[in-house]
Amino acid sequence: MCADQTNQLTHSRRANPPLFVELDRAAEQPLFQQIYRSIRSAILSGRLVAGSQLPATRTLARDLHVARATVVLAFEQLTTEGFIQGRGAAGTFVSALSFPRAAAPRVGSTEKSPTVVTSSHSRPSEPAASRPFRLGEPALELFPARVWNRLHARRARASGYRLLGYGRGNGYLPLRRAIGEYTAASRGVLASTEQVVLCRGAQQAIDLATKALIRPGDTVWIEDPGYPPARRVFESGGAIVAPVPVDENGLIVDAGIRAAPHARLAYVAPSHQFPL
Repeated sequence: MCADQTNQLTHSRRANPPLFVELDRAAEQPLFQQIYRSIRSAILSGRLVAGSQLPATRTLARDLHVARATVVLAFEQLTTEGFIQGRGAAGTFVSALSFPRAAAPRVGSTEKSPTVVTSSHSRPSEPAASRPFRLGEPALELFPARVWNRLHARRARASGYRLLGYGRGNGYLPLRRAIGEYTAASRGVLASTEQVVLCRGAQQAIDLATKALIRPGDTVWIEDPGYPPARRVFESGGAIVAPVPVDENGLIVDAGIRAAPHARLAYVAPSHQFPL
């Protein structure tokens, strides 16, 4: 380390991770940009993991012997670029986003490598932020987790041991009744409670339908393009899959009739077609 450089270590009184920020006060680069680059480098390299809490701007400014406005500028730039996010009185945290890891400096390179020391574990209570076009990743950060946990705890206390044993094969009766009432009101689907079957997900639902409706050698229409896992389920059940093109209104029935007029089943998406 050159004599004109300082390597500062900050310790928060609020159990923040220790944070190393390298400053070169003789450099032409403004101090706020050096702080920004130091923290950004640690996030990109994975040394500062998602969910880690950063020190308060006032604490970091005191430990680095800089004006608080200098740290605020650095944090504002990191926030604008999505690297960190403020959560009000709770503090500032590394965003739960995926960034490419920074390449290691070349041997003999003079490039500085500031280090941020933090815990190796993300916070399990903080869901990863949803990203566009990611299959199977709902926007968990929008889920009302606090309300859900409160209702879950209330129900668990009232139920005692009754929810600990095996339930009905087609699912929890009160939930099936509520789903039937909801779909009748919202979708116009009239079904008795006994006709509602709860599944662990779309794949299990498609598998059950395949076992109930398809015999080996039967032909199934599927949308083209469509949902690839559905095709694999039908093929595993012995079905012959017939891809049928789609337009703005969904599966083109005339094309399906021309391709496979004796199909046993058609797999269609009335809304939210995948991937279109």
